[in-house]
Amino acid sequence: MPRGGKFLFVLLGVDGGGGGQLTPAFALVRRLVRRGHEVWVMGPPALAQRVPELGATFVGFELLPQPTLAPGAMVEEYVDELFAFTCSSLLTKDVLSNLEGMDVLAVDCMVPAALFAGELRRTPTALLVHTLYHWYTEGIGADVFSGIVAPFVRQARLDLGLPRLLAEAPLMPQLMDSGTLALALTLQEFDSPLSRSHSNLRYVGPVLDEVAPKWEPPGQPLVLVSFSTTYMRHENALQRVFEALEEIDAFAICTLGRALPREAINPPPNVLVHDWLPHSSVLPHTAAVITHAGHSTVMAAFAYGVPLICMPMGRDQDANAERVEALGAGRRLSAEAAPSAIRDTTQEVLTNPSYREAAGRLGARIATLGYGERAVVELENLLR
Repeated sequence: MPRGGKFLFVLLGVDGGGGGQLTPAFALVRRLVRRGHEVWVMGPPALAQRVPELGATFVGFELLPQPTLAPGAMVEEYVDELFAFTCSSLLTKDVLSNLEGMDVLAVDCMVPAALFAGELRRTPTALLVHTLYHWYTEGIGADVFSGIVAPFVRQARLDLGLPRLLAEAPLMPQLMDSGTLALALTLQEFDSPLSRSHSNLRYVGPVLDEVAPKWEPPGQPLVLVSFSTTYMRHENALQRVFEALEEIDAFAICTLGRALPREAINPPPNVLVHDWLPHSSVLPHTAAVITHAGHSTVMAAFAYGVPLICMPMGRDQDANAERVEALGAGRRLSAEAAPSAIRDTTQEVLTNPSYREAAGRLGARIATLGYGERAVVELENLLR
């Protein structure tokens, strides 16, 4: 193992302190700390209490505070404000003020301003790509993000004296290719084929905490219901899932992810609701997951060989749900699906072993990548 290094992570809490992108980043920080490295995490104030629990040191944004969402608001309502922040030259300067003495910079892929700091200081920089790489660089996500961030990126690079990016070439691949490494925290088998190669791209698989052996208790199958950790106006979808589960001989656990108050839902007797619960404590016993198909939830389910019923609601979830169904590891439904459709699809996934077998094959592939060990090795290689 290389000498102990100093790592600076720059993370984005989508709603101040939540969002699925934090799950793999936090797990990666924990792994680096356990291996004897020093880690600093730069982020919004909401992370101040959570970061020390990882064994890392918290550093807040100072020159430009991250915008926060009002209660009951969705991230989509703050997109322009959010990316004005993540692409700001002031944020670059904030990162630069903490980069002195660091060996490696690790950056959430949605914070280009932090990437510019690594470029200016010539610090080895790893981008943490917590979505499907194709979706983010070539798919619908690339189109959406390019349209939003392009003017902010151009202005920041001008302010910082950095070379202009090529106007005639797609923006997102240029940003991802400019880092020393782009770590795709997904399975290459799960991603869609890319139109061209990227020399700095490494598919390292999802970064997860310790994965327990799969075990299913006798009796009723257990269904995990897990929708977004950020608010997506999903109360109605959850209620329709509950209605479907009432008619299934199964027990269910629903995790709200702090996105919804308890009073917003009315679960039936066979559904136990938690504000938050580590999925690692539930998935070893789970027969199926009903979800919005956020990337972190999909990867965690695959790690335990659990098939999914996907009800995507936006963002990258449609792309994830398409791949789940294409690989035979679950089914995709509309977010507006009726309780009867949810019931019938859940019954199918629970009783047809082909879905579990397909999810198990993907889980076996995740295991070969060490649940994050490959990502750690790639980061440690930057110390040499």
